[in-house]
Amino acid sequence: MRILVSMLVLVFVSQGLTFAQDARSPVHLSGLIKEALNNNPQILAAKARYEAARARVAFFRNVPDPMVEYGYDKIIPSMIGADAAKPMKTLSVTQRIPFPTKLFLERKAARQEMDAQKQDYEETRQRVIEQVKDAYASLFVAQRKIAFTKDDFELAGQMAKAAEVRYSANRDSQIDLLRAQAEQEKIMVQQKEFEQDRVIAVSLLASLLNKAPQDLGDIDTHENAKGEDLSEENVIKRIKQDRPELKSFRAILDQTRTKYSLSKQSLLPDITLTYQHQEQNGSFGRGQWAGMVGFTIPLWFWGKQAPEIVEARADLRAAQADYQAEENTAIFEGRSALAKVKAAREVVELYEKGILPRAESVVVTDRVAYEASTGDFTEYIAAFKALRDFQMEYAQALAGLAVAKADLDRAIGGDIVSKGE
Repeated sequence: MRILVSMLVLVFVSQGLTFAQDARSPVHLSGLIKEALNNNPQILAAKARYEAARARVAFFRNVPDPMVEYGYDKIIPSMIGADAAKPMKTLSVTQRIPFPTKLFLERKAARQEMDAQKQDYEETRQRVIEQVKDAYASLFVAQRKIAFTKDDFELAGQMAKAAEVRYSANRDSQIDLLRAQAEQEKIMVQQKEFEQDRVIAVSLLASLLNKAPQDLGDIDTHENAKGEDLSEENVIKRIKQDRPELKSFRAILDQTRTKYSLSKQSLLPDITLTYQHQEQNGSFGRGQWAGMVGFTIPLWFWGKQAPEIVEARADLRAAQADYQAEENTAIFEGRSALAKVKAAREVVELYEKGILPRAESVVVTDRVAYEASTGDFTEYIAAFKALRDFQMEYAQALAGLAVAKADLDRAIGGDIVSKGE
């Protein structure tokens, strides 16, 4: 009676889950990624930093503000031999302008800093996409295992029914019936464990999407491999072209080159323009004016500008070495991820085309033989357990393939599916 009640409860729960899944349309991985890109807090923060760097790009940002001066000079009459004299008033405007090439290079450096922030933003996007794919894979394997345990529970029920018939006919001992019922109870325990894994995966995925777990729809587990080019040549090409970290290091390298050029520009003079206008007879309109042009002279260049140039040259060498090291690491990660994807796909195909069909066939054959009293229950239950193990291994292999593909996408900085597909 206890087993019957447990079976009814499990069937009821399974039907309830099935109804809930049918009530909502499945969500594709592409849709989950789109939600994360729009709502993930890490991405929003990185985007804000990029927008701040973009705002810093302005041609006149590094031009000093002009200075306006107003002079009032009260002349003592006795000093000029006059009985009275009007005060002298002077209005002057001064603008210091860095050498034009300095302005250009400083703006270029700001733009390159913006490019580096943009690549950091892209790197954050790719990292979150990888996390979404990993969470998706965990949810995928949990759902697959739940589906397998549902099928296995039905198979265990058939096994228990056959054992009960043979026991009722006094053809077997009660031990076979008890063993079959024990398998059903094990499956119920597994069902609860897998449901717990599903809840954890849903919570993680929902947090990445910045939404409540109950608002997350059921996922679609269809794998689309159309348009994939898994050649090593294509992977390395995509890494050099699309990987955000390399783009960021390239932007930093370009910025360092610009700063090196800018350091040499420090040997050029800055320009100062001054305009003065003096009041005459109480009116600026009839007054006198004067204009002046001044230049800075880098007289102490060996103690100021020369060390700056040496420092900038050393920074450039360091940036070149850093970029090469990052490129080598990226290519290694791409090759490793590619090898894992190919191996995982071969394992999945082995389960789909060979292991699972044969295991299912053995279970059916042993059940028919047992029901016909020509087979042994030990072989029947061994085949059933083997099928369950293969199903769990297959689910893990599918998850491993999904994770490997996520790692490969992360390594190349985008989807492995060729552009334009």
